[in-house]
Amino acid sequence: MKRVGRDEVLRLLDEEGAQLVDVRGAEQYGRVHLPGALNVPLAQLGDEVDQLDPSRPVVVSCSDARSDLSARAAARLEDLGIGDVHRYVGGLADWRGAGLPTEGREGGVLRAGTIARRDVPTARTAETMADVAGRVGPYRTEPVVVVDDDGVVLGLLPGEALHDRAALVADLLEDGPVTVRADEPLHDLAALMLKLDLTSVLVTDPDGRLLGLARRDDVERLEHND
Repeated sequence: MKRVGRDEVLRLLDEEGAQLVDVRGAEQYGRVHLPGALNVPLAQLGDEVDQLDPSRPVVVSCSDARSDLSARAAARLEDLGIGDVHRYVGGLADWRGAGLPTEGREGGVLRAGTIARRDVPTARTAETMADVAGRVGPYRTEPVVVVDDDGVVLGLLPGEALHDRAALVADLLEDGPVTVRADEPLHDLAALMLKLDLTSVLVTDPDGRLLGLARRDDVERLEHND
């Protein structure tokens, strides 16, 4: 059994035509699951293994990294003669946390990743304020997100810092901005923003990579409409 993460799961599905198997119970599967996943509960693997094509890779998924269902199911599938078995360790929680699409009764529920604005200005630590101002405009008042080459959030650059044209981003960034995952429900996000008096929150995937920016006015408007 191979332990794989989200990026490898996406590659297996896209490039190798992998079969995605959700081994949770039918009720959990019906609420929400990964797109195209076949539901074969762990207790039924022995009876339903014939549904799988042994010539194609199989990716086994369950709820999250703490659950042992996918590990046990992957081991059982290998015991049943399936040769190329991959366990998606993070499972549904990791997938939803990255803002990837889902299916099921709850698949269309609005969450942070659904409403996050994607056109977020970014900067690198090695840049000067002049570099950033030339890209985002010299009169910007909202913060600029500082990321590394992989898009991982390092901090925020206050809008007023853009006036110090000779300074480096690395010297003026503010560490530790508040972030949420893409699957954060709107009502929880609204409560967080109210509690911390935030006008916006960064939305990141479980690896800390920037997905977008959720604005408080958008959250409150959509939560009310929902």
